[in-house]
Amino acid sequence: MDRRWLAFIVLCPGDLMIVLDSTVVNVALPTIRGALGFSEASLAFTGGMLALALHDSKPVDTAPH
Repeated sequence: MDRRWLAFIVLCPGDLMIVLDSTVVNVALPTIRGALGFSEASLAFTGGMLALALHDSKPVDTAPH
């Protein structure tokens, strides 16, 4: 098996977990707002920072092509 396919297969579950985590947080935002008294701006900030943190945790291919 080509190493690129192996890397693809290894990284796919991680991407799936990122999507699932983002979905769970977005579904929980109304509950978070009620329980913690967040404003609309705080909710937007929370969702944005989560997306940024999850995006930055993914490996990046920096090898020259």
